[in-house]
Amino acid sequence: MNSRVLDAAEASVLIGLVYDSALETNQWQSLMARLSELCPGHVPAVVTFDETNWVYTGARALPEGEQAAQIEDQRESLHAGELPQADDLHRTLAQRISFGLGDVISTRDVFSDAELHSFETYKTTMAPVGAGHWTAVHYAMSETRRAAIMLVENDWDDTPKDNKAARALLDLIAPHAVRAARFARVLTLAKQASETYRGFIDAVALPMIVTDSQCQIQMFNVVGQRLLDHGEIVGQDGSGRMILRDASREAALAQTLRKATETLAPQGLRIETETGAILICVTPFRPTMTQYTEIDRQVFGRNDLFAIFLGAQEAGPIDGALLQDVFELTRRESEICQHLLSGRSPAEIARDAERSEKTVRNQIQAVLEKVGVSSTRQLAEALSVLRTVSAMFDAAVGNGDTPDLPD
Repeated sequence: MNSRVLDAAEASVLIGLVYDSALETNQWQSLMARLSELCPGHVPAVVTFDETNWVYTGARALPEGEQAAQIEDQRESLHAGELPQADDLHRTLAQRISFGLGDVISTRDVFSDAELHSFETYKTTMAPVGAGHWTAVHYAMSETRRAAIMLVENDWDDTPKDNKAARALLDLIAPHAVRAARFARVLTLAKQASETYRGFIDAVALPMIVTDSQCQIQMFNVVGQRLLDHGEIVGQDGSGRMILRDASREAALAQTLRKATETLAPQGLRIETETGAILICVTPFRPTMTQYTEIDRQVFGRNDLFAIFLGAQEAGPIDGALLQDVFELTRRESEICQHLLSGRSPAEIARDAERSEKTVRNQIQAVLEKVGVSSTRQLAEALSVLRTVSAMFDAAVGNGDTPDLPD
């Protein structure tokens, strides 16, 4: 027989492969290839069952030649729901042994060759593709469904089968396959949640930056990222902290965050600029860690996060830098935008700016296109989203006095 016992280093590498392979796009494919090398005369495959029915085959390492084509044809028929199946073999197997998560089972422990070959399942499904006895470990189970890594004896291959070695390999990897499958499942769910969540915060039209109580940036939406990248209003220092462009206002921002941390209630901060006031609303983003385990709380403590929204006051001019960052306008375009919001006509804007009316109208058209509207009325409505912070700001100030700004 060609099978052999793995030394410690080889066993360690195989266990590592289990975890790596669980994260592959075609989960377990690399592991199947390695098991094929370690277990001559066997066909490794990942198979899913629902009660006594075979419902899916995933990664596999097939023999060469016509047999591989026949196995693939059968798999396609299975997945298309066109493969007739008898359930006598699996029903009998379930009556004689229990299927536990991480348990390694072998049909050789349950059936003799003669009994295995007497089942309709064997005659109609297994024998036509050369499948014989198998050894398997169930690495995932949910209600009636179970997924297994299987080493199936290839009856069409004359290579002597070392079933003890096959079982020893599955005994070795069984607990790791269970853990790796769980890790992969959690990571997949986390990725999906992250993508969904990211889509949610990107749908927020206002600039939004999420920080901890020390102003360390944790995440931001698309508009918030533009503000950080441009650095005209807010930016980040080398340690990843959010900073204001006017350093004299840093103390006020820190005070606002301290109040939000102490009260876990929204807080407001108003900053005057040359072209209009900027309102900053700081609101708890995830005020508690109730969704975490007790161990997480003990290890990490409380780590409150805050969503920082930036916008404009309810009436009056909108800060030019805010317009530039949110709608990706040039400086001149933001000036045009401010003039339009104040009710000035293209002719008046052209006269005061000492530019031709045609040039101004071209700039107005560029503004409308960037904002995604077709008229100055629609422009005013679109820009009103920046003024929604005013309502949050007023509510926040109601929780306490607005922080005094340093002189």
